[in-house]
Amino acid sequence: MPKPLIGITTRNNKDSDGHPITSLQHSYLRSVIQAGGIPVMIPNILSEEDFLDLYSRLNGILFSGGGDVSLKYFNGSDHPRIGEVDESRDTTEITLMRTAVNDGKPILGICRGAQVMNIALGGTLYTHIYDQLKGALDHAYPW
Repeated sequence: MPKPLIGITTRNNKDSDGHPITSLQHSYLRSVIQAGGIPVMIPNILSEEDFLDLYSRLNGILFSGGGDVSLKYFNGSDHPRIGEVDESRDTTEITLMRTAVNDGKPILGICRGAQVMNIALGGTLYTHIYDQLKGALDHAYPW
């Protein structure tokens, strides 16, 4: 039996020379490999037609972490800690999430991926939970 192809959403960044790159932490790739799958990176620069073509070949999708979702998708309040908003990533991931849910394709959302799942299915978010919900823990990643 062939190993399942598991798509993993990616980030848009720049290398040290300022050139655009698509990136993904190795921990996501290794986790899929250790679970018996073959990881397939889903770049956010594909047209909708192309990322849906890739989607049709996948057995599941892992929605990775990193960066904030645009406020326009959940009517959020602006906050100075909002960062790394990427419209092409938002569009790709929200479309893939809704399509996967409608098709019953297996999904897993980690950090941002869980937020995308919530938004894509009609939920809302705190823009910065630590400042907006009394008693919340600060879960910001220390850089």
